[in-house]
This record gives sequence, C-alpha cells and structure tokens, in this order.
Amino acid sequence: MRHAIFLLGFICFAGINLSSFCLGAVVVNGSFENGLTGWTTVGGDTASVGPVYGISPTNLASQGRMITSGTVASDATLETELGLTAGRLDTLDGGSAPSALNGTGLYQTITG
Repeated sequence: MRHAIFLLGFICFAGINLSSFCLGAVVVNGSFENGLTGWTTVGGDTASVGPVYGISPTNLASQGRMITSGTVASDATLETELGLTAGRLDTLDGGSAPSALNGTGLYQTITG
C-alpha cells in the first residue's frame, strides 16, 4: 500500500492528468522560477539560480536547494511541520545511525 500511495503522489506531483485521483491538484512554482513562492520552509532552505553541485535546473534557470547549515530546525520541529510522528526521523535508517538532531525541510500543501 505504501508504494501505491507514493506512486500516486508522484503521478499527481508530476502533473500527469489523472483527475479522478489527483482531483485537479496543482503544484505552485514547481520549478522554483519564482524563488520559494508557494513553498513552506523549515530551517535554512534556499532557492538557487543555475547549476547547484553541477546539476542543472530541469526547467528554466532556478531550482530548489535545501541547506543544512546555519539556520536549521530541530528534529522535533521538522517532524511537526512535515506531519511526521514524533521520533520518525530517527528511524529512517532502521535506527542504526545516531539520532537525528536538526535539519531543513521544504514542502507544499497541495489541495485539489
């Protein structure tokens, strides 16, 4: 079931027209050409113009980039903002690595 939900989310995000599933959902500023307009940031996220780490933007000149340095959010804040269960970020690797401490997040609430 998890894979089906992810696939459906990807199809909706990619703009593939499945109106009965996506219900007309639209991603605002999906290519970041208007900076972070339409996006919510947690921590030190930025939108960059031009290639970042040698990767060119997929649309025109801009792309989103998350930076985990400087201003960051605690793991608890990230979990709350991203709608995750408390402690979830500590389990993404199966719990074998040290616990998550802080980071950045970038998201958009999509309604249809």
